[in-house]
Parts: sequence; structure tokens; C-alpha cells
Amino acid sequence: MQTNKNVIYAQPVQPLAQTEKEGDQGSKAPEKGTEDPIPSLKDLMVAIQGSKVGVIHKIDSVAVEVSLLQADLHKVLDRVVTKEKNIEALQTEVSRLHTTVSDQQKLTAWLDERAEDSEGQSADLFLEEWITTVLKPKRLSKFFLIERAYRALVPLPKPGAPTCDDSPPLQFLGPRYYSAVYLNMGPPAVPGLTYFHIPTLHPMSDNEKQRKMFTADRKDCIALNLKYGLLFPA
Repeated sequence: MQTNKNVIYAQPVQPLAQTEKEGDQGSKAPEKGTEDPIPSLKDLMVAIQGSKVGVIHKIDSVAVEVSLLQADLHKVLDRVVTKEKNIEALQTEVSRLHTTVSDQQKLTAWLDERAEDSEGQSADLFLEEWITTVLKPKRLSKFFLIERAYRALVPLPKPGAPTCDDSPPLQFLGPRYYSAVYLNMGPPAVPGLTYFHIPTLHPMSDNEKQRKMFTADRKDCIALNLKYGLLFPA
């Protein structure tokens, strides 16, 4: 039997309805109710407006909190400034009290000091004994007054400088008493002591007249190489 090579064997054709059915089974449509609805423009505007109001409200709340914090910070700064002023005032008061205590200590030492402690001998006693040999003891209180050396207010020497001689002022209460003492006994000679002879003028309207009353004493002191001066009343 002879075979024809040009014969085409056709495939069986399926019905169109069956093909569409199979295609529908391959791409199954989503079920009803599961689709996301597309919001409308009005809904979007309402949502945006609501979000905007919420953001503005939060911003206002934050601004209020910041204002409160700033107010609290200003209060704290005011308190700090007040405390600093109080501390400065206390420091000033403490410094003043330290100065007062130092002055009181110096004054106490000044009051407790004695000429015999600073010079190793009593300058007052020497003057009293020395003048007693010339003038009668009962008249001493009328003729002169003795001021202690530590009350002469001699300035303190600088560190390293030689010490200054203490100066106990010997105050005579009238003219010519220098002559009665120094012309008979000579100038006092005590190591470490320097004597200044300063008569005190009495309160009078004519100080020039009083000054002339001490002219003889001044000449006597110059002749004896003694330091001399006049103390005018205040």
C-alpha cells in the first residue's frame, strides 16, 4: 500500500466555549467585597484638612510648653542672680569683719605693748628718775606729761630697712622748764631712744605771743643739739 507523504493529519479542534472556560479558570477574578475602594477627592481633602488641624494643635501645644519652660528658666536665672548678689554681699561683709578683727588684734597688741618690752627698759621710769634729780617730785605732775613710746605712732619700717627709734614725747607744760632740766643735766642719753622737745601751746587768741615765750627754750635746745618744735592747739 502506498503512503502519501503530503497528507496532513489535523488536530481535533476544541469548542470555543470550552477554551474560554479554561482561560477563566487560569485567571480567576477576585471575589466580591475584597477590592480596595478608590477614595474620592472630597474624602482626600477632608482627611488632609483633619491632619492639618491635628498638626497645628500639636504645634500650639509644643509652643505653650516651650513658653512655660522659658518662663521657668527666667525664674531660675533670676534666683541665680539674686543668690550671686547675696554671695557677693556676704563676701564683702566677711572681708569687712576680717579687717575689723585684724584692726582689733592690732589695737589689742598696741594697748598691751610696754616700753620695757620693746626697749628692754622702762623709758617712763628713766625719765621720772632722771628729772626727779633736778625738780622736786611734788611738782612733776605740774611740769610735764609723759606719753608712752608705743603711743607715739611711729610708722613701721619697711622689710629689710633699719628699725626706727621709738619716740616717747616729753611734754612740758610751760616755758623755761627745758632750761631747768637740760641745762643742768644735759640731754638724755638712752640707746635706742630719740627725744623730741615739743612744748604745747595753750589755747589763746595770740599764738604768736605764746611762741615768743618759748624762744629761750628753743635757743637752749639748739645749743644742746636737741630736736625742738612747737605743738599748736587744735
